[in-house]
Amino acid sequence: MEFDRRLLRKRGILLRGGGGLDEARARADEGTERRLTRVNAVAATSFVVGGSLFSLGALLAQGHIGGPRLPAAVFFAGGIFFTTGGYASVLQVANAPRGVDPDGVVRAPAWRWWSTEPGRLDWASAVALFVGTLYFGASLTAALVGDLTLAQEHRLVWSPEFVGCILFLVSGHLALTEMHRDRPRGGRADLGWWIVIVNQVGSALFMAAAVAAFLRPASGDELAVGIANWATFAGSERIGCVASAGNKAEAPRTERILPGVWRLRLSLPWPGVPHGNAWAIEHDGGIVMFDTGMGGKGRLRQLDLALTQAGFGVEDVRLVVCTHSHTDHYGLAGAIVERAGCELWMHPRWEHVRLLADDPQAALEARIETARQSGVPAAALERYREARSDEESGIDVLKEPDRELVPGVEIETGLGTWQVHETPGHAPSHVVLHQPERKLLISGDHLLGRTVLFFDYGHSPDPVGEFLGSLEEVEGLDVDLVLPGHGRTFRDPGAKIAESRRQVGELLGKVGAALAGGEERTAFAIVAEIIGPENTNSPASAWVLQIVRSCLDHLALAGEVEALDGSDPQRWRLT
Repeated sequence: MEFDRRLLRKRGILLRGGGGLDEARARADEGTERRLTRVNAVAATSFVVGGSLFSLGALLAQGHIGGPRLPAAVFFAGGIFFTTGGYASVLQVANAPRGVDPDGVVRAPAWRWWSTEPGRLDWASAVALFVGTLYFGASLTAALVGDLTLAQEHRLVWSPEFVGCILFLVSGHLALTEMHRDRPRGGRADLGWWIVIVNQVGSALFMAAAVAAFLRPASGDELAVGIANWATFAGSERIGCVASAGNKAEAPRTERILPGVWRLRLSLPWPGVPHGNAWAIEHDGGIVMFDTGMGGKGRLRQLDLALTQAGFGVEDVRLVVCTHSHTDHYGLAGAIVERAGCELWMHPRWEHVRLLADDPQAALEARIETARQSGVPAAALERYREARSDEESGIDVLKEPDRELVPGVEIETGLGTWQVHETPGHAPSHVVLHQPERKLLISGDHLLGRTVLFFDYGHSPDPVGEFLGSLEEVEGLDVDLVLPGHGRTFRDPGAKIAESRRQVGELLGKVGAALAGGEERTAFAIVAEIIGPENTNSPASAWVLQIVRSCLDHLALAGEVEALDGSDPQRWRLT
């Protein structure tokens, strides 16, 4: 059975082997997962700050700034952070979950502040690191006190530092041994592997600094002061950068869901929607990418980091398939195609995103005009314009599809052939991909684990009606596991379909109720009725406005409401 022990310690997530649909990620309860994530943040922050202070102390010492006291004080402060990080590493190991319950939840022990598990490599590595920081702390304390004889300095400053460096190297060796044991034979080195390697290089530089700082018995001078200072600086920088990389790696998080299937959780800038999923599925020595994440500065690099954790890179993409052309699913498509030399497949109704890509300012003004016609006050429109005028479009390169993704088109992957099903509603270009033999569904934003409706208003006459028809399309598919565009995978798509229908019915009912009693209202007034006047200045109001406009169009086609001719802003009433 394979384990990603680093992921288990950091977030309480266990990848279980065995093959088939039963090989999936199991998670600890939310409380344990939250505590482990916080401890990981403490460890990473402590090593980053400690490494920065050690680097600063080395520069002060090399430049003879502040005499011997100032560098010693800075080193001592850095040692406190190093020791904190070392103890946090022990806490991660002591509280890492140990197994999986029959219901698929990772078993976590009661929280412990220490453990004794000498048979575990990760425990031995963490304890060696922590004890090494204690020896360093003893050395730094003695150096800060100062006024020591040569014999005292050798015994109280140099010797504990040397022992600490040995323990750092032992800790790194044990970590490398664990990584080598857990790494699949022939697999590419992932981010965790490189973090351990670079950390060990930093430990070796610390050892070089300790040797160079050895005091000559005859004169009391260090063997090589410059080497001692610069090696300390370089070692601290590497450890600090590694800790920072390990913590930042939480943003582009990669999880293997099934053999040959990885979920790439990529960050998004939107309140309430902090992440989106892209799916990498192994094929022909590389991967097929289903959705891409959002475009923008640094985001292709983030995707590459996510793929690295799965053992791939952007250059390994053999085909890009987009469930729809919203920026968080299509934004990097053009950049990936340029880098990898592959094709893009997408539905022919993808062009609702063209204006945003070609002229973001014109797209912004079009949204503002729709909002004005809906009754949004001028002051709110101006605030919206100011807040959004400098935003990136979220699309790196406008790329037309090389092949239209319509029913009958099949997508080959190492997991089998995927079939295309049109599911407009959320967006005109929306499709889902079904793998019938394995009963898998890549659902994009059509079905989510936590049902949140959204209709991209203004691109089709009845997005609500399209969405309801798309629910019927998916209801007839044999699906066991859904890979959604946001959030975790889930089973029982029938329950999500039923919940989506319930929410649509509830929304239509609320819109109709807001017009009851002969009321004539703008769409924005209906939004205020639904979410409360106090929330109309929140980001949610723009989201709900598109939903309300879509519901009004649906009810108008059904003959239940009508727009008042000549009204500006446009008003609505029951028929």
